[in-house]
Amino acid sequence: MSFSSTAGTCIIPTLSRIVLCAAFLPGGYNKFKDVEFSGADAQKLIDLGVIDAPSQASLSTGRSIVLASFQDDDPTTDPTPAAVQDPPPAAAEVVEEVLDLGEDTPPAEAEAPATGTYRAKGLHHVTLLVEKAGLPAPVWMARLTAFTELVGGGLLFVGLFSRVWGLGLAIVMGVAFYVTSLPALLGAGNLFTGLFNLPMDVFTGMFTQLGLFVLAFGVFLTGAGPISLDRALFRKTVDEDDDEDDEV
Repeated sequence: MSFSSTAGTCIIPTLSRIVLCAAFLPGGYNKFKDVEFSGADAQKLIDLGVIDAPSQASLSTGRSIVLASFQDDDPTTDPTPAAVQDPPPAAAEVVEEVLDLGEDTPPAEAEAPATGTYRAKGLHHVTLLVEKAGLPAPVWMARLTAFTELVGGGLLFVGLFSRVWGLGLAIVMGVAFYVTSLPALLGAGNLFTGLFNLPMDVFTGMFTQLGLFVLAFGVFLTGAGPISLDRALFRKTVDEDDDEDDEV
């Protein structure tokens, strides 16, 4: 067997698996760590049911102005003179405008982003990206992505079910390109001219995704190579197929 054949059937698949493992195994592991979300991101995760919605009391904590309906009634506390005075005309108009909101208009508290910070799994950064792109089931897609990166990256190192994980990671990179790099590329021009207008960090990230896609899809097409558990476990089947081809 020539060196080119050896490189194509052994060296390249093995190096591809090692690179994919080094890229995806730490990434999948970190997606299962708790990180902090705040502001609009936290509110979106609350709406998706990922984070428990805060109680009404916690929503009003720390606010300088709170509507009377959200204040605790304390019968032991005498009202201050300012509380029993009629509001000035400007304030009265504001209160009247708030109270005259239609039934279909959500309260101002529901529209405002969540206050404070909330902890959730890091994989929900993917949830936010998928939801923003308008794809279905963003929470489950993020969980499947993290699982594929963690388990698939680890098993590719030893070469077990390599074609399955190669296809899965190729799909992950394809979706990542669709929701992150493609909008940036189209926003900078078109598929060709945008390449010359992208910021360097976006340009580098885009071709990192494409490079990992090519490596993963290559493992799906060619298999894990001879230095793998796939070859050790399924060698008999491969040898039988080769013998049948020789007989034909």
